[in-house]
Amino acid sequence: MAKDISGPSLRAADRERFAQEGFLQVPGVLTREQCAGVIEVARSHLPPAFRSPDPRDWRGRIQDCCNNLPLYQRKGLVRFKASDGFASHPEVEAAVYANPRVRGLFEAFIGEELEKLRVRGLNPNFPLPRRVSLNELFGTRLDPDLRGGIADRIQAPAPPQFPIVGHLETHAVELGALVYLSDVGPDAGGLGVWPGSHRLFGWAFSSSIDFLPNRLYKRIFRLLQGRRPRVLEGRAGDLILFHNRLLHTNTLNRSEAVRHALVIDALGKGWRARAAEPRMREDELKALGRARDLAKRPEVRLVLDALPRDRLGAFTARRPKLAGWIQSLSKDPAGAGRNHLSAKIRTRRDGDLWIVVSQTDEHRKSYKLDAYGLDRHGKYRARLNGQALASSRCGILVEQVDAAAGPRSLELEGRFVRDHYVRVIRTRQPFTRSELLHTGVVAAGQSRYRAEFEVG
Repeated sequence: MAKDISGPSLRAADRERFAQEGFLQVPGVLTREQCAGVIEVARSHLPPAFRSPDPRDWRGRIQDCCNNLPLYQRKGLVRFKASDGFASHPEVEAAVYANPRVRGLFEAFIGEELEKLRVRGLNPNFPLPRRVSLNELFGTRLDPDLRGGIADRIQAPAPPQFPIVGHLETHAVELGALVYLSDVGPDAGGLGVWPGSHRLFGWAFSSSIDFLPNRLYKRIFRLLQGRRPRVLEGRAGDLILFHNRLLHTNTLNRSEAVRHALVIDALGKGWRARAAEPRMREDELKALGRARDLAKRPEVRLVLDALPRDRLGAFTARRPKLAGWIQSLSKDPAGAGRNHLSAKIRTRRDGDLWIVVSQTDEHRKSYKLDAYGLDRHGKYRARLNGQALASSRCGILVEQVDAAAGPRSLELEGRFVRDHYVRVIRTRQPFTRSELLHTGVVAAGQSRYRAEFEVG
């Protein structure tokens, strides 16, 4: 049961709304002065060209935690992670970690003291550019380094973007929150949510916390993709608390101002025990799986009928390969490669075996499957026990392999212009029990890497 807290008052109606809809928007959790201070921290991570007051002057790439891309290629979204150096900044410390109202809200809904409370990222959402270069229209393939050639000088009206697809968090988290640092009006890049979707996705996972989807996950996701989310407007300082199984998304910012926000994660002290609890009995899962039409179930209709239809979303849900191909025509290869690997990671199961190669050492000794690339360099091929396995995408590789017991031989061969970090991971549920079977480094300048490891 939720505990009493100081700070923002919580009524029984608030808890009931959260249980039904999967989110709760609490106004004024941060002061405007605190918001302004954190915005300045976010701005300090931007290139000089993106600090001017006029959005029409914003050109070029932004390097964030995932990609180094222009605004059109990233749909205006920029993500700076805590590892970028802002987690201990005094403005962030005062606004979040030293703010009893933030901790109190999380503890109230989890029902116990927290083991972890962290600012996961600063997420500016920039206005979509009205005009883009010929180079950007073709995924920055004509001039990958943006050297200012004719392909970058020729401008054209920016074509419409596909809506940003909803997602769930793949890392271990019980509750998340997005805090608006600036006022968010209509069509200004607010958070989009599918109210009640957390109740449907409760059927689709083998754990209440770890991301272990079962066979219902894709079916439920496609049903929800055919509906438009509710986009939340708000004021600077509003905190939107959301369930870890709530489908949510950033939305396209068509305003004249940057939508600044920060993302927070929390885990209660007893989260490991809750993560290990089975979500559904096998007979219950089979009964749902036998249903001729999942969308006809009353609890599903209750969620779907509350949201307007999205014909484009329904079309792409039925034809994901076609939609992916259309978007790839104008998508930067680095961004496309990152999305491809993220889709792979979302298929993980208990007992899987993965080969992961990254260009950053952030997860060098971690069981997490995340892999990050800094540029397009690092083209190589992987072989396992002498058989071709996969080729890198923009310098990174995430590949699931046969998990049978026995000795393995891994070989990487190609072009390594920077250090690459190799891991062999066997995922376990809960994920904190996952095993690192091998770690290694391919030093810059090498052309081959070999390693032996044993699968027990």
